Amino acid sequence: MATLYVMIGVPGAGKSTFAKEHPWIDVVCPDEIRQELFGDATNQEQGNKVFQIAFNRARKLLDAGQDVIFDSTNVRRKYRKDYFNKFSDVDKIAVFVNTPIDECKRRNAGRERKVPDEVIDRMAKNLNPPTYDEGWKEIIEIS
Repeated sequence: MATLYVMIGVPGAGKSTFAKEHPWIDVVCPDEIRQELFGDATNQEQGNKVFQIAFNRARKLLDAGQDVIFDSTNVRRKYRKDYFNKFSDVDKIAVFVNTPIDECKRRNAGRERKVPDEVIDRMAKNLNPPTYDEGWKEIIEIS
């Protein structure tokens, strides 16, 4: 059975780094889809369309028996329910990248594509760490 790894963490936490460190697992990243569609990975318009495409890509890979890393912030529990509704037939593992906010901001400052500090602060404030009662098979916490 294929496994869906759902990244959870604020911008700059190290989610994409984790994905790159596991090159044998296919990655679906909404930011890359934004880049494809709009020529700008930061474009937050048409979020529903972006995630529909992302979920469809993940579904095709999972149906082919391939493991998938879904590389997005996923900080809110209520939004993570979509993974359980859309992918009820596969194991789901939460990968919670729990990095101190000051470190996330430091990393972000060195990026080419920066996220505003106020967005990082807002996401950190709204961060709901994953819990097993959501339905995860496993929760991996990276500190």
